[in-house]
Amino acid sequence: MSEPILNAIIKLFALVAREGRVNQEERNHIESFLQDHVGQRSVGSHLKQFDEYCDLIAEHTPQQEAEDIKVIAGEINREVAQKQKSLIMIELMSSVLTDHHITEHEDNTARAIGNALNISESDQELIKYYVIGQKQGEFEHDAILSGD
Repeated sequence: MSEPILNAIIKLFALVAREGRVNQEERNHIESFLQDHVGQRSVGSHLKQFDEYCDLIAEHTPQQEAEDIKVIAGEINREVAQKQKSLIMIELMSSVLTDHHITEHEDNTARAIGNALNISESDQELIKYYVIGQKQGEFEHDAILSGD
């Protein structure tokens, strides 16, 4: 994954985590994501970048947040295939749902990001449904393949 795309994803993590403080579960999820995508030595600097962006956007208005989403998604849309955008959305939703609860703001932000990444509403709902599901029996949906 290119550094500009990784930086854009980190900013999206910050935007969906913006409401209140980032809890330890969310932080652990972001750290795990980084460990999967960058060298161990880079994880700390990327977490610092995440923290700095969280601080930067803390006082943004809804209009500024919408503009942030548009700009960041534009960067991703130029370089990333649609399937990869869906994977990004899965990671974002997984981060949001680490506490097994989604606030109205988190849901609205995730939808705005999904729309900006050109992910259909139905695919966004499937992603949310998939991420919420914890056990095999919870994946009873025609569009989700599960196995024993």
